[in-house]
Amino acid sequence: MERINPKNQSIQSNDYKIQALSETHIDHAVNTVNRAFINYPLTEHFFGNFSYSKRLNLYHSSYIIKSALTYGSAIYSGDNIKAVLTGFHSEEYNLTNWKMIKAGCLMLPFKIGLKALSRIKAYNAFSSRIRRRSAPHKHWFLTMLAVEPAYQKNGYGQALMHFMNQALDKINLSSYLETHTKANVKFYEKFGYKLVEENTVPDSILNLYSMLRLKK
Repeated sequence: MERINPKNQSIQSNDYKIQALSETHIDHAVNTVNRAFINYPLTEHFFGNFSYSKRLNLYHSSYIIKSALTYGSAIYSGDNIKAVLTGFHSEEYNLTNWKMIKAGCLMLPFKIGLKALSRIKAYNAFSSRIRRRSAPHKHWFLTMLAVEPAYQKNGYGQALMHFMNQALDKINLSSYLETHTKANVKFYEKFGYKLVEENTVPDSILNLYSMLRLKK
């Protein structure tokens, strides 16, 4: 199964060095992701707009990073990890309870609580149906792009997107992503992604924008 790794890709991305995330980077990467998404619509949907949502989002961010390191790919740009991108081959994204355990996320349900876990599972079930409909063939699922708020609009996220596009073109694979704001839709359109579906997550006001970049 394909995994996107800068070590085995001879690709340049502007002036930013793209590097593979490793286990030694987990804590720093989790903090970057947490700061990037603390006020994001999906975070508020999962955990609410409460003082403890930052702590719960830290646990969830750790789960995302560890899962990508175990079953997908995680890359970053900038000194001190200013931006992080994670993704999975579509055939590897079925993250079962056993896979959670293998990724070191056994305690996640206990840390975030049953209410948040129920919301996450319901969202994942809904978004999975949309993804299967919008991208029925083999593809790369770009699950997250997070940029430190203080360094946004400085090219760190763009560097990761350019690298990923070139890497996917080399292996002739389409790419799918989900986002939750119209501003993000415009950002991803710059990298060849097309909006294929727009939905509202059931029992919420959360918008789900599904985007697809076809293989060359």
